[in-house]
Amino acid sequence: MLVNTSSRDLSTELCGHRIPASILFAPIGMNKLYHSHGELVPEKISRKLGLPYCLSTAASRPLEDVARANDRGIAIKNESNGSYTFTGEGICTSPRFFSDYTWVMMPNVTISLLERAYKSGFDVCIMNVYGRYLVTWLAPD
Repeated sequence: MLVNTSSRDLSTELCGHRIPASILFAPIGMNKLYHSHGELVPEKISRKLGLPYCLSTAASRPLEDVARANDRGIAIKNESNGSYTFTGEGICTSPRFFSDYTWVMMPNVTISLLERAYKSGFDVCIMNVYGRYLVTWLAPD
């Protein structure tokens, strides 16, 4: 009680990303079902807020397109995304995560997706393996 609350800091660090709040945009596939721009709509909101966008394996847009749009947007600083920082390794310019639904029967597909994601600046991978989630950093061998 009787503590000055006029200035609050809700930021947190998650996998090397300093983000303004402990909120993520969950991976949802096939966004084109509700908007013709697909994943570019929630990506646009996430970059304005400086919050991590988790791109789904089942996305309706190529992950490279989402990454380019994210790069353009994060360059326009505002009060929310201006507090974003990254202390990890890689080419990440914004909090960009990739959600991988592992293709057990087609490991080459999974490897290809993860390599493309890492090259596009997605540096954290949320993997769904048999209904269980595993969060890890994407890094080349």
